[in-house]
Amino acid sequence: MNGIKSINAFYKSCIEEDTIYFKLDDDIVWIKPDAIEKMVRFRIDYPEYFLVSPLVINNALSTYILECTGKIKLSTYMNARADHDIIWENGLFAAELHHWFLTTQLPGKNYKKLYCGRRPVAMNRFSINAVLWFGEVMKDINGIVPGDDEEFLSSIFPTQLGMANSFNGDAIISHFAFFPQREELDKKNILNRYGTYLHKEWSKDPILGKIDDDIQSMMSSVSERKEEICKGKSPYKIAPKKTKSWRTFVYATFPPEMLAFALRIIQKKNPIF
Repeated sequence: MNGIKSINAFYKSCIEEDTIYFKLDDDIVWIKPDAIEKMVRFRIDYPEYFLVSPLVINNALSTYILECTGKIKLSTYMNARADHDIIWENGLFAAELHHWFLTTQLPGKNYKKLYCGRRPVAMNRFSINAVLWFGEVMKDINGIVPGDDEEFLSSIFPTQLGMANSFNGDAIISHFAFFPQREELDKKNILNRYGTYLHKEWSKDPILGKIDDDIQSMMSSVSERKEEICKGKSPYKIAPKKTKSWRTFVYATFPPEMLAFALRIIQKKNPIF
């Protein structure tokens, strides 16, 4: 399966009228308890924006908003770039950001001090870790999203529509990692730290505690049956492989920000390139 094309096919089913769609990345590690309700209300209240997003911990433009509103102090000014080589790419920075959030913002619900209201953004790409849109607007293109969905949905399409996007700085979630950050973050035990916090919080609520216990039981069962499960036949169809040139494979498989990251690495090793 091609990653980008597989994701893009999803949007064709998200075009019903009188419907709000909420796309969440699968590595969201914490959501403020009322964030979903807040975001749906924000979506309804501000139909003039194409995409709306909560404030996302570990999202370059969200970090930029926190920087410009004085909610976080960085060693030097970081500009508003979705593929910024520090606030998007750097694993050590992401680890420090998560550590800051886990140790100073989650305890005592101090994250409420990060609230900064509505923050519109236009003609600037941003990472769509958590975004909402109206089905009838996506229906204008029948949900057909060409190429890189992030570039198209956060920048190209709203610009074509003459619309801006907006962050809701009063709803907060936390996103684990972008691909260049992953190796470093995995060394820092970040996921387990969020897990420890959440297990403790969920244990205070009978309903959430029961759900958490059931999920842990299912995960343990899967781990115990790993060998048996891996021997089973996959229920998914395997498409026949097609012969492609290496250029076609690279451009079809990897998003532009990944290619740009690889190019920067090459340039650092060979400045003449």
